[in-house]
Amino acid sequence: MRTSDNKKSRTGLVALILASLLLAANLLTEIVFVSELRDMPSFFQKPSITDSGLSLTMGLATVVDVILIATTGLGILIYAIKIRRYLPAHRFRVIAIVTALQLVILPGATSTTTAQILGPSPVGAQALKNWDASGKTIKLIGGGLLPAGFAKQGSVDEQEQVNARFVAQSSPQDQPEFGKICSNVIAYAKQLGATAWLDKTSNTKGLLTDESKTQDGCLDAIQGYPKLKVQVNTVVSPEFILAGKFKGAGPTSGAPIAISLQLLKQGTAGDHPNSWIYEIQIATTFGGDPLSLTGGLSKGTVEINDLLQLIGQERLAAPDRNPTDPAFVKEILKSYNHKIAIQVFETMPGLANRLDLTNSDGVHICLAIDPWDAKREGIEDPGYGYGLGFMDNLRVLKGFGVAVEGGCRT
Repeated sequence: MRTSDNKKSRTGLVALILASLLLAANLLTEIVFVSELRDMPSFFQKPSITDSGLSLTMGLATVVDVILIATTGLGILIYAIKIRRYLPAHRFRVIAIVTALQLVILPGATSTTTAQILGPSPVGAQALKNWDASGKTIKLIGGGLLPAGFAKQGSVDEQEQVNARFVAQSSPQDQPEFGKICSNVIAYAKQLGATAWLDKTSNTKGLLTDESKTQDGCLDAIQGYPKLKVQVNTVVSPEFILAGKFKGAGPTSGAPIAISLQLLKQGTAGDHPNSWIYEIQIATTFGGDPLSLTGGLSKGTVEINDLLQLIGQERLAAPDRNPTDPAFVKEILKSYNHKIAIQVFETMPGLANRLDLTNSDGVHICLAIDPWDAKREGIEDPGYGYGLGFMDNLRVLKGFGVAVEGGCRT
């Protein structure tokens, strides 16, 4: 009799534990989703906007729950009903309640409702406040005067994240007028509240109180665009960024802002061939530092990019010459201004289509410089901005701007 009682007391324990684990999994997933949504200011906008990655994860969680977790929970409940007479009365009730809760909580599907009911978290509430200040600041700036010759591009009313922005461009110009553009944009930024600047060409910082250095920094940046012998497409200069606190009123007062200036030097293609167009982007910068010196390319990456651009440009400028003639390749390399050792490698006599080099980052590569193949690459030779890719081994190495680590000799 005692053995029978002990056996009955253990009956259904596995089912109860499994049901509890499924409920815990659903609750934990739901808590994570709700927490993410409550931190997200766009979720509380009208219309509500949810991060695409989170939306995808929530949708996947719902599908997994319906197909796997809910089905398992339902199976546990059916099993408990079938063995009910062998279970202690309280255990069947606990299994039924736990399973019912697990079936009701549908992670992803119930998360949005729960988050809306609870409202924004403290983090989300601050983000909502910043969102509102951003929108009002940009609308106020966008509704005012811009630097002479600039006009807004698109609407200033659209906002899908905390920081709002808008873009303005100058009319196409036949002459560069670097000094005039810099003076006008600097004066405009200072009027908005900018106090400091960053030249992305040299990563140099300064204060607007030093007018001479500010002007020099601006000129350095917008004159740092790629100078190409053959320019078909638009090339872009490094940014000149001015930042500070907006001189507004009410919620816009003190909002962090940044004004970024770039040159868009037009090529032979497009609506305004060979003209000079300047672009400013005005944005709020809550949660970030627009004058940060972090990021950027390593010295070795710059060396490879400059090498590819030099070869591409010289080939475009001399279309009648054999692009893989060893003499021509060596002639091009004479004007290369980085001090790294480069060996021209011929895959067969007279075919100089690879370079063996080690850049300043210490990366030893075999760089393919086969003639540009528009069919393989999908576009006509752009003349710059090639970038570097990698292939598995020397046997498959072919193209322009792709490489294999370890050099060109097998």
